[in-house]
Amino acid sequence: MSSEGSREIEAGKKRLAAANAQSISATTMFQLANTMMETAKKEIEDAELFLKEAEERWNVVDGDVDDVNVNVNENVNVNVNMVEDDNAVDIFDLSGYLPNTFTVHFRNMEKESTFVRMPKNIDMSQAFDFYARMEGTRQSQCRFLLDGEYINPTQSPFNLSLMADDIIQVILPNGN
Repeated sequence: MSSEGSREIEAGKKRLAAANAQSISATTMFQLANTMMETAKKEIEDAELFLKEAEERWNVVDGDVDDVNVNVNENVNVNVNMVEDDNAVDIFDLSGYLPNTFTVHFRNMEKESTFVRMPKNIDMSQAFDFYARMEGTRQSQCRFLLDGEYINPTQSPFNLSLMADDIIQVILPNGN
């Protein structure tokens, strides 16, 4: 075989190898895209269920899932399933926040403790509201203190620089 023929065959082999590599890469990308699509579909289903439950809980009858347009850059604070796990109560959907969560330790004047797990960057007002409702009262009637200082409910565990051993003292309306 001539040297020209050998070069042409070698060029064909290289071209075939490159095409095979491109095919493998495309297959991998396709599989990744399918996985992402399945995850997105599951998230849509979960979000639709969450919205339906929230509308039922808050007696909203005219909501339409198709009318929802959320800016992903907004902070959306939502209460979700209350599930006890390891003595902490999850009052938020934490799936998008893990591992950026914090367990807040509340203690009333009778030394009764309640643990609430929440995202580190969400306002404490939601945890305060949850705690107050658990105690059968309103947040505005309770006082929440950290190291003897009143806590601004718009602050987050991150803003407060809460540590794992910090305890939020709660003064309930009845003095407990």
